[in-house]
Amino acid sequence: LVANEVFNAAIRLIDLAKNKGQKIDYSLRDKEGKTLLILATKVMSLDMVKKILSEDKNSINITDNEGRTALH
Repeated sequence: LVANEVFNAAIRLIDLAKNKGQKIDYSLRDKEGKTLLILATKVMSLDMVKKILSEDKNSINITDNEGRTALH
């Protein structure tokens, strides 16, 4: 539940940044190679998954350091 609240806040921040003309890079990874999409699917944040895929369909193909995508 807390993770989804964090992702909902992140969606609002993404929208705010985009409204100010900033580009969002959904391919950024953490030290384990996990993208925001991989993390969102891990905690089942459907709203964040929808947000990312609506803006960057190619992010579904990005793998982490172990070769897993958001679908694994």
